Amino acid sequence: PGLKLGDVLYDEDYDAGMGETLRGLGAKPAKFHCSTRVAVTAAEKAGLWRGTGADAVEMESSVIRTLCRERGIPSVTLRVISDTASEDLPLDFNALMTSEQKISMTRLGGALLKSPRAVGRLLELQRNTRFAASRLADVLHDLMRAL
Repeated sequence: PGLKLGDVLYDEDYDAGMGETLRGLGAKPAKFHCSTRVAVTAAEKAGLWRGTGADAVEMESSVIRTLCRERGIPSVTLRVISDTASEDLPLDFNALMTSEQKISMTRLGGALLKSPRAVGRLLELQRNTRFAASRLADVLHDLMRAL
């Protein structure tokens, strides 16, 4: 709940050796919960926080980290907050996904016809996501330079 838009978070294997450098770049150590679905509402995010104790929810890194561990490769998950715990997303993105986990433009169009007010909130999410991506890129750039 205390994390802000653009906060960069990381979780590392004990032998990855990047924590000190990441903290020096402004990243915060965190516990992630890897979800199979998008946490859409503030209530859903709060439930995940209470149920898992995780600082943030993400959807992709668990598989990569598992594969690295199986091969004895130290790894780090580095993520950025693009939507905060206190905000609802403008649409239920889970309902818009295809079986390949891509957003269906047909479903998106239908959802926007049913809820045209979501357009403004989607544009705000786009701005926030761009800002968050820029923050993550800055940390990654500085991390690569530090290595």
